[in-house]
Amino acid sequence: MPRFMLNGTYTQAGISGTISETLTARTKAVKKHVEVLGGKLLGMYWSTGSRDSVVIVEFPDASGAVALATTVKAAGACDFEIVRLMDGTEFDAAQAMAAKKLKYRAPGQ
Repeated sequence: MPRFMLNGTYTQAGISGTISETLTARTKAVKKHVEVLGGKLLGMYWSTGSRDSVVIVEFPDASGAVALATTVKAAGACDFEIVRLMDGTEFDAAQAMAAKKLKYRAPGQ
């Protein structure tokens, strides 16, 4: 199944909510919603970087990841960026397809 990484940044209200509710509770809630959408939560991590959380999920296609991210965004406490993850074999296949089928020319070339 395709894997996706959702990088999340909480609003001030979202951070306050995680303090009172706990991050473990947030992980359980996200897992439940991922499963309802037909996916699998592979990991949910909390970060000290520019993003507050990293969620790794598997879904049959991009629809589940988009549904999850837009629902979370609509709630207003967190914003997500969705990134499609590929292993080396998948990426090699995409590059081989491009080399075989595309004759792209950059502007001005």
